[in-house]
Amino acid sequence: MGGLTTFSSFSAEVFTLIDGGRILAGLGLIALHLGLTLLATAIGVYLFKMILHV
Repeated sequence: MGGLTTFSSFSAEVFTLIDGGRILAGLGLIALHLGLTLLATAIGVYLFKMILHV
């Protein structure tokens, strides 16, 4: 349930920015969310491998 509401909030924020004419801000928000999500995933995978010595 938390993921759905988080994604809905993200989508609403991006739509509000783009609909308000702030296209670059909306695209920047998308890039920021995607980049930080991928970074967090990479860190998690790296730490998992480090802990388990995989």
